[in-house]
Amino acid sequence: MTESENSPQQAGLIPPLLAGRHALVTGGSKGIGRSTVETFAASGATVSYCARTPESLEVVQEATRDLPGETLAYAADFSDVAEADRFYDEASARSGPPDILVHNVGLSVARNFVRMTNEDWEELFRLNLGSSLQLTRRAFPDMKRRGWGRIVMVSSATAKFPIGHLVDYSASKAAMVSVAKGLARDWAQYGILVNTVLPGLVLTPAWDEAAERLAGSGIRGDTVPEVLESFSSEVPLQRFGDPDEIAKVILFLCSEWASYVNGVALDVDGGWNGHLF
Repeated sequence: MTESENSPQQAGLIPPLLAGRHALVTGGSKGIGRSTVETFAASGATVSYCARTPESLEVVQEATRDLPGETLAYAADFSDVAEADRFYDEASARSGPPDILVHNVGLSVARNFVRMTNEDWEELFRLNLGSSLQLTRRAFPDMKRRGWGRIVMVSSATAKFPIGHLVDYSASKAAMVSVAKGLARDWAQYGILVNTVLPGLVLTPAWDEAAERLAGSGIRGDTVPEVLESFSSEVPLQRFGDPDEIAKVILFLCSEWASYVNGVALDVDGGWNGHLF
């Protein structure tokens, strides 16, 4: 798989919905995060984004060079919540306080619940949830003062349907939904809308790596294509989602087109989950 095969700059279909807006995107160098950076920049936004390694940031900078909006890269490791403060301070000093937050950074590690320690849980929650809480706290006064803000939590389908070997990841993603719902009710009076997206099977580099680990194990197939086909057959659309398809939903939620959408937990999974609510 290559990153952003149907990228917005190739498609030329992204309207300037975020012109004049400043967006912060965490985990912006791969997968859904990278596609969100590209889609926002194609829509005219100034996008401050972060990832752990400078090398991955450089790749995104090159890919977004000719888009209408400006992209600004910051190296930050959110396993240390103090890095969230540094990211917010540096991005705000350079481009002004953000109008939009997209909390995408996260880690998924398959492991046995019985063997997990409390420290394992704390470490994963600090990365998957703690950084988003800190950035949201920092952004609230600025958004309230302007009377406008958009916050999107990138959760997971596992928030509604937890998986045993990803129970800590599932719990952290469910917590994001709960936080977003609570803040949405309190902050709408200030013009701040808070929503969550719950991606299903999306073909990101993490899935490529997972398929390589499973190939030949006898669990899902002998080759990477067979493993991916095994999983995609569970989706009514019979395929994985593309990161750009998730990014366009995030774009909608952060635009004026979604001015009456608040507190939702939106499944973006090709119909993978069959629940009613």
